[in-house]
Parts: sequence; structure tokens; C-alpha cells
Amino acid sequence: MLALARAFENRSDPNRSIECYDRVLQVDNTLEDVHARVLRCYADKNEPALVREHYYRYAEWLAKEVGTAPSPRLARSYRQLVHEEA
Repeated sequence: MLALARAFENRSDPNRSIECYDRVLQVDNTLEDVHARVLRCYADKNEPALVREHYYRYAEWLAKEVGTAPSPRLARSYRQLVHEEA
């Protein structure tokens, strides 16, 4: 499924990429690289509100279920994506 999602990304089809990534995250929501790809897809669609929503939903889930926060790398990527959209 990850390969298919990346293929859709390469074809500039973020909607279908997000659908595939969502399926992956339904199986394992801890895959931070997949969350990063979802954020990038939303940014590619020029949807900053969805970038924010996805990041904060993931951060809340991590805090509640795992007792941690997103990695500094993902937080930095998020800030860059939100800044690009501003």
C-alpha cells in the first residue's frame, strides 16, 4: 500500500495518496513517516487547515496512547509546511 501511495504522489495525485496512507495508518498509527507524507500531501493540495488538523490529531493520539509527542523531525517538518502555506 505504501508503494501505491508513493506512486500516486509521483503522479501528483495527493487525494489518492492520502487514501492509501490512511489505510496504512488504520493498521499502524505509529508510523510517523506515513504521517509526514500525509502532511506533505495536504500541503501539496494547499490545505493548511488539514495539515494542522492531521498533525494535532496525531499529536493528541500519541500523547494519550503512547505517552509521547511527535519527534522533533516531524514537528520541524510540520512547522515548515505550515509556514510555506502562510
